[in-house]
Amino acid sequence: MQKANYHNSSDEAKGQDFKYQAVNTNKPLTGGPNTKVSIKGSGFENTPEGNIIDFNGKPATVVAATETEIIVQAPAEVTTGPVSVNINGQKITGPAFTVVGKPVINVVSPLSGPQGAVMTITGDIFSDMPEENHVFINNVEVLVTDATKSQLKLTIPGGTGSGNIRVVVNDQTTDGPQFKDQTLGISGITPDNGLAGTSITVTGTGFSAVATQNIVTINGVATTVTAATETSLTLTAPPTVSTGDLKVAVNGQEAQAPVPFKRAGVITFAGGPNSAVFSAGTVAMAIDSHNNLYVVDQIDKKVKKITPDGAVTNLQAGGADIVWNNPTGVTVDKNDNIYVSDAGAVNIMKITPAGDMVVHTSGFSPGAITIDANGVIYAAVQGIATGMNRVSAVGTYSKINGPVWLLTRSATDGAGNVYYPDQSTNSANGVRITPASGSTYDLVGQSEAGYADGIAYMAQFNGISSLVFSKPGELLVMDNYNKALRKVIVDKREVTTLAKFGFGYQDGTLAQAKFNSVSDIAIGSDGSIYFLDAQNKAIRKIFLQ
Repeated sequence: MQKANYHNSSDEAKGQDFKYQAVNTNKPLTGGPNTKVSIKGSGFENTPEGNIIDFNGKPATVVAATETEIIVQAPAEVTTGPVSVNINGQKITGPAFTVVGKPVINVVSPLSGPQGAVMTITGDIFSDMPEENHVFINNVEVLVTDATKSQLKLTIPGGTGSGNIRVVVNDQTTDGPQFKDQTLGISGITPDNGLAGTSITVTGTGFSAVATQNIVTINGVATTVTAATETSLTLTAPPTVSTGDLKVAVNGQEAQAPVPFKRAGVITFAGGPNSAVFSAGTVAMAIDSHNNLYVVDQIDKKVKKITPDGAVTNLQAGGADIVWNNPTGVTVDKNDNIYVSDAGAVNIMKITPAGDMVVHTSGFSPGAITIDANGVIYAAVQGIATGMNRVSAVGTYSKINGPVWLLTRSATDGAGNVYYPDQSTNSANGVRITPASGSTYDLVGQSEAGYADGIAYMAQFNGISSLVFSKPGELLVMDNYNKALRKVIVDKREVTTLAKFGFGYQDGTLAQAKFNSVSDIAIGSDGSIYFLDAQNKAIRKIFLQ
């Protein structure tokens, strides 16, 4: 009998091969909905459905996959947070993806030009990696050669044709202005603001070297070209200059400057360093409905009246000049009654349009004053930490809780809120607000002197000397030691700079203008802005548009 032969062996089971997954890089790290992100690493599944990706917990669409790279599209509801890869139940987390808005285009220079011209696009939310920025002219992509988060540069290749500029950053798209593919182009204007007679230099390409063959307009008004080369024009702003586009026309082509020319600058409206019209002791200013200015000249003990044509006289009552004891403030109500605070006489006087003068209130030493639409006067009380009084339309007064030490007048809004710099709480380096009801708080600025735009306490001032509402919700603030005119959007608590001046005395463009010290601001019914430049003994007028 043959013996059976058995082979003994162990049972075997084979499972899924183990892969080590790792994320090395994600690119880009910023973007928005639908941004395509490349995730590079190892151990990925080579089919899209084998890789589960989420952005801060939100599932994303995998577009393509290999064992070393996954291309994924950010979800529509993407939020800032980590990007995670889940493969066969194994989850690994890579770098965070930061959600940003679409790119912002502010200025494109030039808006027309020939092959070889360098285009500069300034704005925000660009990538500082050139390859993450894509610029198209008339749907033709042009290589970005240099990039920061606020500026892109590229060389115009020629042959793109004329069409819109488009900037795409990490799949986020913004359309810009139109570009003209032509020889004529404007790269810049210097200065970009000024008044009648300002000399302006226009740089670019394709100009005629014969001055008369270049037709230049500002907001549609022709200017005189005084000198010309193929790359530069010199011209003079016309007497009727106004804010608008600057354009050059040569041989049938027309080019537009990258930014408008703004009618802006500073003139001396009355007085001046060599004038005897005012002393160096002017301290306050107000304006009536007919745009007559009233200036308190403390050394001369007079209030000077300046008419819209610049004529200066002394404020009178009963046909005679009023001589004050120690005048400290002035304000005008909606009926053109003039109120003058006199710390020496311990009263506030009222002068009617007919020239009658009466005591409006007395019993405290008033300093700077302002009045609201209801005829309520807000008067700083002279002295250290003596606060502010509210004076009713009939002359009774009471203490306001909140303000402590005021060296300048306050501003008020229609809701009864009071805005002021307080020497005791923040060294006049910010604006405080005392609501009609509620507690006092800092609106913008901080105790440390400095210079910075920003929101709330991020903004910095250095010695606020005046503030006034230019329109509801918008304060103009004179930042005296920074020589800067600042704007405050009240509801946003946002501070921006409208103009920054030099120290001294000079009229001219916003860049040229110089001031010594601005002790007050007044705004006319036509929007004109007047500065009281005390040390220069002058009333200055500023144009911003």
